[in-house]
Order: sequence, then structure tokens, then C-alpha cells
Amino acid sequence: MRVYREKNFRLKTQATQYERQIKEKDKLIQELVQQSSFSKSNLADTHLIGALKREIKVTKERIRVKERERNKLSKGLKVTRLQELEVEMKVFADECTRLRRILDEVTKQKEMSYTVED
Repeated sequence: MRVYREKNFRLKTQATQYERQIKEKDKLIQELVQQSSFSKSNLADTHLIGALKREIKVTKERIRVKERERNKLSKGLKVTRLQELEVEMKVFADECTRLRRILDEVTKQKEMSYTVED
């Protein structure tokens, strides 16, 4: 379970980093668009914007993949925990049954000792 938690933490960290990169690139695109010297004749800037948009798209896809992976791990952890609880519950039930038998035996022995004394 610790491995799942560590992997989950790493995936969340990566997702956060990707989101930060997207925000930075979005900000850069907005700055380029807002510059007064920006013109359509400047092909280098246009190419840069296109490249940044493609990179943002790829980064968003990576985030989606990591989120799906993290969700699978989360579900796996929940299922594992549920199975562990079921096993614990069975162990407790077995222990209760064992203790009940012991109690019954002790009770019978005490009843027999009271009967013999009378």
C-alpha cells in the first residue's frame, strides 16, 4: 500500500508540475498576443505560438493520462483496504466464536462444581 501511496503522490506532483507549465505557457502566449508589435507578418512569433499550443496540448494529454493512472491506483487502494477489512472482520468473528466456546466451557465447569458441592 505504501508503494501505491508513493506512486500516487508522485503522479499528483507530476500533474501539478504539468499544470504549472501549462499556466506558464498560456501566460507566455497571452503576452505575445498582447504585444503591440505583434503582427501576422512575423512568422517566427506565429511559429512559436503554434509550437507552444501544441506543447500545451501534449502536456494536457499527459495530465489526463496521469490522472487516469492515479484514479486506478486510488481504486486499487480502496479495494485492497476493503479486502483487508473483510479479513479482519472474519478473524474477529472467529476469535469471538473461540472465546464464546471457552466461556461456555468455564460456565459449565462452574455449574458442575456448584452441583457437586451441594
